[in-house]
Amino acid sequence: NFLVTHRKDPLLGVEEARKRCLEVTGFLGRGADMALHEVLDDLTVSFVRAMETIDGEVGQIEMKLFKSATSRTLGEIFALKKDILHLKRVVSPQREVLARLSRNEFKQIAPASAPFFRDIYDHVYRVSEMAETLREFVNTVLAEPWVAPELADGMFRDLQTFFQGAEIRTPGSPGNLAMEEKIARLFERLP
Repeated sequence: NFLVTHRKDPLLGVEEARKRCLEVTGFLGRGADMALHEVLDDLTVSFVRAMETIDGEVGQIEMKLFKSATSRTLGEIFALKKDILHLKRVVSPQREVLARLSRNEFKQIAPASAPFFRDIYDHVYRVSEMAETLREFVNTVLAEPWVAPELADGMFRDLQTFFQGAEIRTPGSPGNLAMEEKIARLFERLP
C-alpha cells in the first residue's frame, strides 16, 4: 500500500500531513487509506480557515456599506466574489469524491476507515454551502439599487478630484505620458 500525491504548488495541508507521516512512529502502519484521510483532513481544515477569513471580510464590507461605501468598497466586493467562486470551484468536485470514499466504494479504503471520510465530507459540504450563501449575499449586495449609485458617486468624486486643475492635452503632447500613467494608476483601484 502506498499513497502518491501530485500538485503544481506546495499545499499547506499536504505538507503538514507528510510531516506527520514521517515524524509520528507507527503512523504509516495504519495504512494508505488513513494517510489519505490525513491529507484530505488537513486540506479540508485549510478550506474551513479560508471560508472563515472570507466570512470575516464579508462582515467588514457589510459594515463599510452602511457607513461609507466608496469605489474601493466595490472593488473589495468583486475581489471577495472572485475568492468565493474560486473556493467553490475547488471544494465542489471534492464533495462527490469524499461521498464515494465515505460509502466505501473503493477496495483500497478499509470499511473501518469509511466513517473518517464521512466526517471530512461533512466539513467539505458545510464549506460548500457556506460559500454558496456568501456568494448569494455578495450578489444581493451588488443588485441592491442603493449600493451601485453610492459607489458610483464615490468613483466620480475620485475622478473629479483627480482631474481638477488638469490641462487638456492631445495625444503626443509633452507631459501626456505622465497624465496617462496617473489615469492608469487611478483605474487600477477601480473594480
